[in-house]
Order: sequence, then C-alpha cells, then structure tokens
Amino acid sequence: MRTRSVKALSEISSRPGDSEVAGVRLSGSVSQVLLTGLLLLTAALYAPSLHYGFIWDDPLWYGRVVDVTLERLLLPNATFHFYRPGELLLNALFARADGTFPDVAMHAFQIGVHLVNIALVWRTLRELRRSRTIALGTAVLFALYPLSHQAIVWAAPQQPSMTLLILLTLRVFSVARQRGQPGWAALGVYVLALSIQENALFILPFIVLWEIWHQGTLKAVWRVPSLWGFGLLSAGYLLLWVNIPRQMGITSIAFEPRVGLYLLQGLAFPVLGFPAGFPGALQPYVPYILLIVLLWLTAALLYRRQGWILACGLLWYGVGMLASWAGLRYSYANLSPRQFYPVAPAVAALWTTALLPPRSSAPATRVWRGAGGVLLALILCQSLVLLDRFNRAYAVGTTHLRAAVDTLGTSDAEMLVFVNFPDRYTFKREPYPLGYWGVTLAPVVTPLEAFAEMHYTRAPTTLCLSVPALDYEAREVSPYRVDMRGEPVGEDNVYRRAVEADGVYLTVYKPDGTLELRYAGKVTSGGIEEGAPLASFGDVADLLDVEVRQSPAASSSMLEVTLHWKALRSGAPTLVAFAHVMVDGDLVAQDDGIPGRGLFPLQAWRFGDVIEDERSIELPATLGADDTIVAEIRVGIYDWLTQVRLPVQVKDHRLEAVNNALLVKRISLP
Repeated sequence: MRTRSVKALSEISSRPGDSEVAGVRLSGSVSQVLLTGLLLLTAALYAPSLHYGFIWDDPLWYGRVVDVTLERLLLPNATFHFYRPGELLLNALFARADGTFPDVAMHAFQIGVHLVNIALVWRTLRELRRSRTIALGTAVLFALYPLSHQAIVWAAPQQPSMTLLILLTLRVFSVARQRGQPGWAALGVYVLALSIQENALFILPFIVLWEIWHQGTLKAVWRVPSLWGFGLLSAGYLLLWVNIPRQMGITSIAFEPRVGLYLLQGLAFPVLGFPAGFPGALQPYVPYILLIVLLWLTAALLYRRQGWILACGLLWYGVGMLASWAGLRYSYANLSPRQFYPVAPAVAALWTTALLPPRSSAPATRVWRGAGGVLLALILCQSLVLLDRFNRAYAVGTTHLRAAVDTLGTSDAEMLVFVNFPDRYTFKREPYPLGYWGVTLAPVVTPLEAFAEMHYTRAPTTLCLSVPALDYEAREVSPYRVDMRGEPVGEDNVYRRAVEADGVYLTVYKPDGTLELRYAGKVTSGGIEEGAPLASFGDVADLLDVEVRQSPAASSSMLEVTLHWKALRSGAPTLVAFAHVMVDGDLVAQDDGIPGRGLFPLQAWRFGDVIEDERSIELPATLGADDTIVAEIRVGIYDWLTQVRLPVQVKDHRLEAVNNALLVKRISLP
C-alpha cells in the first residue's frame, strides 16, 4: 500500500514541467556537447595541479606502502589513525620499485576522478527525472565548487575516490533494480568505497530512499535482500572500525559548535565566499547569515514544490558531514576543506534547483527565472575567481618546494641547513569566515628531505631554522601570512649550525608573495690550509677568492658574486661586507650586508673559519643598453654605523685597492 508521503514525493519528482527550466529546452545532443565542454573547462582549470608535486604529509602517507606486503596493507595499522586498506592498495599501485612516486600521474588521477564524478552527477540526476538543464547546472556547480579545490589539487585526499565509488554504488544499484535484479554488484562497489574511506557509510540511507522512490511503497523495501546486505555490512564494518587497533589522537567524540559552523559554510558557499577576503565587519554575524541562507533555500525549494530535492539535499549534506562534526576538533577540521567534496553534489543540486524555476508565463516566475539565471552566472564567476586564487597560492609554495626537492635530490652533501622555509601560508584576508584556506606546504613534523626522497632515491639530511627578522618588511606587505619551519633563532645560531653542515639555503620572500630559494653559502671550521689571500681587511678577515657569474633575467641581468673569506677574529656587530659595481667611478649597483645573505654575521666568526659568502647584484635594465661598457667589481668591509671602511692590504700584486675597496674584477656588460 502506497503511503501518502511517498506518493506525493513520487509525483513531485516526476512532474512533466521539470523538463523545461529557465525557458530553455536542451536536446540530448546539445546537453552532451555542453557537458563535454564543462569537462574540458574543468580539466583546464585543474591542470596547474599537475605540477604541484607532493606536500603536507605526503611522504608519511605514501611511505606506508613502500616495501610493504599485500597482507600487511590489508591489516589494521596501530601507527595510523584510520583503517583504509583500499586507499593504501591504490597508492601501492603508483609506487615505483625504488620507493619513489610519479607525482604528475597521481595528480592526473585526482583530476580524472573528479571529471568522472561530474559525469556521474549529471547521469544520476537524469535518472532521477531531473531536466537536462537542472542536471547540467548541478554538474557545473559541482565541477567548479571552490571548496573542493584542496581535495582535487592535493594528491593524497581520498574524498574524490570515495565519492566516485558511492556514486557508482548508487548507479549500479539503480540499474540493477530497474532491471528487476537484486543489486548484489552494488554491494561489492560499496565494499570498495568503505575500504577507501569510512565516510562512505553515508550512502546507505540513499540506497533505501532510491528503492522507496522506485517502488513507491515502504513495504517493498523489506523484501529486497540486497538492502539487508547493505545494512548488515554497514553495521559489521562500523563495529570493526570502532574496535580495530589504530593511532589515537585525531578522532574523538567532539560535536564542537565551531566545527558545525565551519561545515555549514559549504551549504552557503556563494553567500560567504569573497575572493578579495571575507569582510571582517560581517564576522560576528556569520551564524545569522548561515541561518538566513538555510531558511531562504528551504523557502525557495518549498515554493517551487521541490520538497524531494530539499529533503534529499539536506539529508545528503547532513549525513555526509556528520562524521566530521562528531569526530574532529576544530584544530584539525579547519585545515581540511577537502571534507566538503563528498557533499558538493548536494549543494550544487540545491542551489541549481532553487535558482532555476520551471518555464511559466506568470510574471513572478519570469522575474525569478531571470534573477536566478543572473545569480547563477555570478556564482560561477565567483567560483572561477576563487579557484584561480587558490591555484595561484598553491603554485607559489609548490614551485618553491620543488626547487628545494631538486636541490636536495641532486646534492652530494650529507647535511644542509634551510632557513625561513615556509611551513604553511594562507591569505591575510581569508575568502571564507571560518577555517584555514591556504596551503599546508611542508610542516616541520615531516623532514624536508622526505619530500626529496619521493622523487629521488637519496637526499641529504636537513635542519630547518627560522630568522624572523629577515624579509620581515616583505612578509608584512605580502598577500600571505606565513608560518616558517624550525625554531626561531638569531644569525649567530645559524652560523654555529652552518659549521656542522655542507651548505645553507635561504628562502627569500618577495612583496608580491612569491618565494625564491637562494644558496647563502657555507662555513668551514678552521684548520684547513689555504692558499695566499688576495687581500686583508684590517685585522678581521682575509679575502681568499672571488667568483663572478653573469646570468640573464627578464628585464635586467644579475651578477652572482661568491666571496671566500677567512676569519682572523670576530668582528664588531656593526661590520658588514659589500660588493659594488662601478662604472666610470660611479656606483651603479650593490649588495651590502651581513655575509651569507644575512646569516653569517662577522661577530660570530671564529679564527680560521672559511666563510663562503653568496651575493646577488641586480644591474639596472638600462645599463649597457646602447654600448658595451666595462664595469668594476669592488669588495670590502665597512662599519654601517660609522660608514668607515676597514683598510685594505693587497696581497696579490695583480689587484689594486681603490678607496679601501679591493678591485677584484673588470667585466664587460653588453
């Protein structure tokens, strides 16, 4: 016997008026062309992630599958805080024999899974008798949903794969039931989904709802054996998951109100997302904004007689987010917008259905239809801008991390020091009111060399330190707020640690937010026999050697100057070294400062130490534009407080001193 509620929902869902939406009737061929265009656009938007490499805890995550037997991958792991054997097996397929991983292929896999999910969302809505326009609009919003960005561009998240499998579960089950088959194959897909991520449990009520919708009666549900199989399997898996040994500390029963608000942002994404940054003045009113948006969505869908979509959309969102709200603390949840990916289809369906009413000649409907179309277009524009902003942010850090990876992977050193390397960074004005929307790049809990070992078979050990005073002004005006790896130390401490290492690298921060990895030099302890010095500077240092290299840049040329000093004693705190470029007696470019790009202060020098001092001198773009000119490179040491240079005593007869500066080389500049 059909219940009234089931009959009403069935009639609403199959209403013939839904075949025309927003005054547009899409044929099958046109909709297929538009869907293909959407897939191509989405692939292009996410293509930059192919070059993002590995970040965050990727070395730890993927390291779990290196040289591990199949049996061990299937068993619980007491050092891991989840039980996800399917994901471990999937990662093992990418592992090379030498323990490295193909980052481009793994990012391509994430993009490919997202594209398949877009097509499945489209197909699922069509099978639920939604119009082609509604199905396409939902697919568009899902494809470009900005809160899904992290889940797609980072190689590790399981959410896209899990979503693919739960959509396939629903698809396989629906096809089987339409053919009068029990749907046991869907149960097998469901097992795969659970093995990828435990949140796949949330598809269970929708399997039941689909059967109710298809049968039109509640009684028939009890007579479907496969549904009993779904229920028993879910209960057994949940019991297993609760009791298996695993690392504690990540999940716990929490239900923090702030986590709940954070998760609700995904439902109100077009209202709360601000590409230029969420206004601080609105921050206190976020709970009320969320409530208003929910009430508006509810009223709009009920007015449109779309109670079935409203109920299913809110249920999908609610049960999809329940595990995160129940088990995660805000300190973990706020770093993880990838949680929004599985519920993105529901959000897209709710907004599309609310904004695109059916075709009607009624004036009110025409106004709604026009306004809804404009709003939908604005949402898409906002999503595109946000995705571009996220991509730009990821490109900054991942390019920098890849520079460090290549440096480590091609180095013969045993140990290298990295100073001011970014741990994570985010926008100074976050696009959403709650959460961390930046990039967790290379947290200190993951050794920096571990990222190199993902690409190379060997890498030097690393030590990370931070000197907050360096580039402080640039970071202040940068669009990003940065946390750096390593304990904050002074330059003297860096010098002492440099003696133990084979080289020091410094992250240079630019005002536009970009990063540059520069070799700062190295310090070799005393006792090494050296050749005759070129010159002595007071009683503080000998200059042993000078190397000058020219390298072209975009709008000028850069001189890379390497100075090799030998310390005679510690210098005063106010002493700095300089390298000047002189043309016809005029200073045209310079690099003055503490040696080692600010990391090797003379006050820390010890007798006999040899200091490799790297300097970069950017020449003016107009220098030598018309004719070849001869420039002189002069080197010296001076007291920045008194502006007095240390006297120069020339030891190499081929060189000369000019105004207490050693003229070390003449070069021709084209």
